This record gives sequence, structure tokens and C-alpha cells, in this order.
Amino acid sequence: MTYRTLTKHLHKDSNTLAHIFQTYAQLKLISKGKQLHAQLITSGYRSSIYLTNHLLSMYGRCGQLVYAHNLFDKMPQRNLVSWTAMIFGFSQNSEYLKAITTFCMMWVSSESPNQFAFSSVIQACSFLESVQVGKQIHCLALKVGFSHELFVGSNLADMYSKCGLMVEACMVLRRCHPRMKYYGIQ
Repeated sequence: MTYRTLTKHLHKDSNTLAHIFQTYAQLKLISKGKQLHAQLITSGYRSSIYLTNHLLSMYGRCGQLVYAHNLFDKMPQRNLVSWTAMIFGFSQNSEYLKAITTFCMMWVSSESPNQFAFSSVIQACSFLESVQVGKQIHCLALKVGFSHELFVGSNLADMYSKCGLMVEACMVLRRCHPRMKYYGIQ
């Protein structure tokens, strides 16, 4: 089946297209993902935020940040998933400053981050050993109620420990995982 035939049949089914892009991302089949994306563009397919978010995720997971960023910049509307996909993509591809900047832009645009956005931006702070920014993110996570989420708390503890702040790392672990005292962490 050619891409033209495939997209002709899939035009009405964004869920199937999203699943295909998700599969391409998991298998790192970026050339096939790019081909399908190009075919959708040339066939006049009107993309939704839902499908664009899957494209952002695919490009980010496959290290194609220029494609992801261009697509993100052209989005007429963004949602929490759009922002989180970009923050995750930057963080996972060692573009730590861009992850932090995108997180800040997300906050300024009045989009409240979720635990995945927090986890990714805290990872970026950790790799940069940027404890000052990390502390600000930690305060924000406390304010919105995500500091006790497993991934957020674990990444906060990792950041503090990498920055040499072991007391803070232990405090975060204790708050996130109350049972840790049974394992000798006090």
C-alpha cells in the first residue's frame, strides 16, 4: 500500500494516524514518520492538536528537535500535551536550557504544568547542576501540588544530590516516600 493510498484511507481517522506516529517513535523509524507527515501535508490533511502532539512527540523522541520546534512554532493553538512534549524532547536530547526556557514560556502562557513537565524540567536542572532554577521549580511544584509525585520527587532528590545538597535530597525523599524511614533514610 502506498503512502498516498494509506493517507487517503486514514484521513478520517486521527486515532489511527496518531497510533502510527507513536509506533514510529517507539521503533525510531523517523524516516517513515517523516514520509507519512509529508504525505499528510501534500494531501491537504487538516491536522488537529491531537495529531500534531503525536508528531511533536515522535520528532522529540527520535532526536529531530528542529522538526519538532518548527512544528511547535507553527501551531495556532497549543495545549498541555504540546508544551510537555517539547520540554520532554529538549530534556531527553540534552537541550537542557531549551527545556527550562520552554517550561518558563509554558508557565507565562498560563498553561499549568503536569508532573511530566515538572519531571523533565527538573532533569534539565539536574544535568546543568542549576540548583537555583531547580529550587524555583521545586517551589512551583509545591505550589501546584506535584512535588510529592513519584517522578517529580525522585528527580528533585536527584537534582539536589547532584548539586551537593544531600540534606535537601533526603528531605524530598522523606516527604515523597514516607516509608523511606524504614529503609534507613531519615
